[in-house]
Order: sequence, then C-alpha cells, then structure tokens
Amino acid sequence: MNKKRLTHEERKQETRKILLESASVDKIAEFAGFTKGAIYTHFKSKEELFLALLE
Repeated sequence: MNKKRLTHEERKQETRKILLESASVDKIAEFAGFTKGAIYTHFKSKEELFLALLE
C-alpha cells in the first residue's frame, strides 16, 4: 500500500482537524470532573460555552 506523502499545508489542516475534534463537550466535562449534562445546565450549547470562554 502506497501512502501519499502529505504536504506541509495538508499536515497543518489535518492537525487542525484533530485538535478541533478533540475539543468535545465530553472531553471538557471529563477534564473538569463533571458530566456533560452539568455543562448543558450552565450553557445552552457548545457555542455558548465557547463564547463564554472568549469573554
């Protein structure tokens, strides 16, 4: 099986994709020591949580 070598830009995009996928509500809850339900008790959506972080 010949695997295509990725360009620098393709590697960069793949890394970005993996990082964004890793930023899941499940992982945030696990890191914080709460359930996913606890997050949604305080924030209506992942987007709302993100915006609160920006503030």
